[in-house]
Amino acid sequence: MAITGKWIWVPLYVILAGLLFWRCGWRRAIVMLLGIALTITLADQLCASWLRPLVGRMRPADPANPLSAMVVTVNGYCPGSKSFPSCHAANTFALATFLSLAMKWRPMTWFLFIWATIVCWSRLYLGVHHPGDILVGAAIGSAIAAGVYLAASKIKWGKRGAVSAAALLLFVGADAQKFEWGGEFAAIFDNREGDAHHTAAQTFFLTRLAPEIGLSFNHGRHRVMGGVCYTQPIGCEWDGHRVSPTLYYRYKGKHFSGSMGMFPRRQLLRPLPEYIVSDSTRYFQNNLRGALLQYQSRRGYFEFLCDWRGMQTDTRREAFAVILTGEYRKKLFRAGGLAMLNHLAKVKNAPDDQYVVDNMIVNAGVGLDLTSLLSAWGNWKQLRIDAGVLASLTRDRADSRWLNATGLRTELTAEFWRLKLKNVSWTGNRPLFPLYSKFGYQLSEGEAFYEAKWYNRTEISGLLLQWRNIVNLRAELDFHLTPGDFMFYQRILLSVTI
Repeated sequence: MAITGKWIWVPLYVILAGLLFWRCGWRRAIVMLLGIALTITLADQLCASWLRPLVGRMRPADPANPLSAMVVTVNGYCPGSKSFPSCHAANTFALATFLSLAMKWRPMTWFLFIWATIVCWSRLYLGVHHPGDILVGAAIGSAIAAGVYLAASKIKWGKRGAVSAAALLLFVGADAQKFEWGGEFAAIFDNREGDAHHTAAQTFFLTRLAPEIGLSFNHGRHRVMGGVCYTQPIGCEWDGHRVSPTLYYRYKGKHFSGSMGMFPRRQLLRPLPEYIVSDSTRYFQNNLRGALLQYQSRRGYFEFLCDWRGMQTDTRREAFAVILTGEYRKKLFRAGGLAMLNHLAKVKNAPDDQYVVDNMIVNAGVGLDLTSLLSAWGNWKQLRIDAGVLASLTRDRADSRWLNATGLRTELTAEFWRLKLKNVSWTGNRPLFPLYSKFGYQLSEGEAFYEAKWYNRTEISGLLLQWRNIVNLRAELDFHLTPGDFMFYQRILLSVTI
């Protein structure tokens, strides 16, 4: 029991941290400690929050398991959670793999993997895991550790690259620090008319001001910024206003970039599609909350985003989404997609009739970017066609029944001179958001029209005013069509970014 306890290994962890500082130096060690924290968080959440509920394998010692009669327990010990995969195996092998790669010290590598094996053996001895649980957990933890370490080691941190938070700026005296300021102003008019079966016929008229100040160092590679995002509806004086914090660390390298904290959506390499984020969500939630890792080159890009949109309280349900997006480019050809794991948990001290809800969305497709063929026509700015599979898998654990939807999504974008046409179409065997009527934006922040089996959106817009990359004023007409529902949006969108 002692070997598998939570606190028995704390002295070892302290010794390992000291050895990490001794082997790597304090600056690199701080970065490695952040990497370890991210690695274990990913491994633990993937196993505990996603794979265990999905597989639902009982522990060997579980009285409901027919095998329990052949299992000898220790003091009746048997956790109530599911068995596959083992979080202990994932976490210990994640730590062992990451530290082995970071320290590059053979005796320590042997020690770490022997220690991880002993911890895993203790889980088998206690009768709380099958051998397959251990093997898969160890593989998951090792793979995540190797991936996070590889990403961290590719980043050129420079002499003072161990800075991970604003407080560390106090210790980075050798690098030139520079005062930074910037932000965004937006004015939005959005009048919506129509049948209003999926979204209300209403008018949004609001302004948003999001100033930022902070410090950058190492020639702008590292940046710590803070500010507020103030959203104010027009026509109601102070009523309905919202003020939310902006506070983040930003790293920007040649290929790799990343942010952590509460940072603006404009940092994304490509805006999230309408089935992930609706227009209304963009209006009132300007910031992403969590972590962002990006890679880009002339061949394409990759983004990892964890958006923690709800911290658990007595009245608020825990909610977060993990999103992977990417695209590969070769001449005119494009291939890529998006995958999202979406989780809606309970409030603290939840009532008996409240359950966790799981949601997954995958979009994989190919496309053609014909813009370069039209370069001789100076006024053509973009012509692109994309098509792919868009599917979802949703479960309310109240009945543990998975609801799946699979369909085809196409997108056409054409931009000529100051005019732009964009058409998105989706056709599926079932609604992409089957539980939207029950949970709404708590679960799915995308457009409500996806609770229908098919949906078509056509945008026609004109650029009225543009000054450099700072001022942009656009007028737009949007047509939304689903079975038995038609909505017509008239929008005027102003953005000033500095």
